Amino acid sequence: QTGSRFAFAGPDAAIECEILDAEPEHLLRYSWREQSDDAARQHPLDSTVTFTLARTVSGGTHLRIVHDGFARTPAVVMAGAGCRLAFNAQGAGRAIAANAPLLRRAA
Repeated sequence: QTGSRFAFAGPDAAIECEILDAEPEHLLRYSWREQSDDAARQHPLDSTVTFTLARTVSGGTHLRIVHDGFARTPAVVMAGAGCRLAFNAQGAGRAIAANAPLLRRAA
């Protein structure tokens, strides 16, 4: 039901959610607020998760999951020629190729 709240308890963060929109058998959209420590509570990771169901021509069901609407700027920036990425981490961070297997898996 729209307005209902729930939470996930993970090993690194508490995730607070509120249902924003719900249509039985079609749509579920909820807010996602991740709070892992005191600093994160001041600047929480706010986003939206949407599950959409649609019938396929063959009689099956297509499930689409979208996690978007992040309030903070992503911690990945383009870093010069060769399309390398720099991760905004504490300390120096490290640069990796944009087509690195690890990055493709995470995307």
